[in-house]
Amino acid sequence: MTVYRRTLFATTALVGALSAALPLSAAHAAPAPTRAATPAPSAAPALRAAPVRAVAPGGTGLHWLMRSGQHTLVVDVVDRTGWDWPVRAASRDWTTAHVRYRYVRSCGAGVPCVVVREGSYGPTDWSGSTDAFGGQMQTFAGTVQIRLNDTYRMSATEHRAVACHELGHALGLDHDGRASSCLESVPQAVHSDGVDRTRLEALYGHGG
Repeated sequence: MTVYRRTLFATTALVGALSAALPLSAAHAAPAPTRAATPAPSAAPALRAAPVRAVAPGGTGLHWLMRSGQHTLVVDVVDRTGWDWPVRAASRDWTTAHVRYRYVRSCGAGVPCVVVREGSYGPTDWSGSTDAFGGQMQTFAGTVQIRLNDTYRMSATEHRAVACHELGHALGLDHDGRASSCLESVPQAVHSDGVDRTRLEALYGHGG
């Protein structure tokens, strides 16, 4: 089983932060889940880890499995957050011709699913974190978990940027260097952009 970890660390402004990630690696014992995280507005820590290793252009190295004959990837979202986190609105940023999020009450067996929770996780230096296990063929194995950290005070714009950022990771996209994308490693934008959607099509547009 493969594990992936992604973490963004904070500076003094939100989403004004250094970003980092632990490398993709093979686990032979009980693996820790993948982690992707968005920086929190706190004092800047040192950069702690090397960038994640991407095995596909613009990707985290993990993606959802599309079944034979499947032309559209539908990823269910179970949203356990409150009004401060615009998860539903942010999920629409990731709709393409072959990819979309769908809101559900609970995850179904064997169905791609992302569970989003908020909580006061303490001074972790991140404001959002995405955790996942990787299985065969570099695919997500089981449910992807997104945690949104209420410990830090953030504006509505910052909440939107964090939600957009983590939902992008939950589809298999890595950090990006463009200021127009919420996947920028120090995100300023609150939306995905056309290049992000092109990257999604490269991962899923071929169908199953």
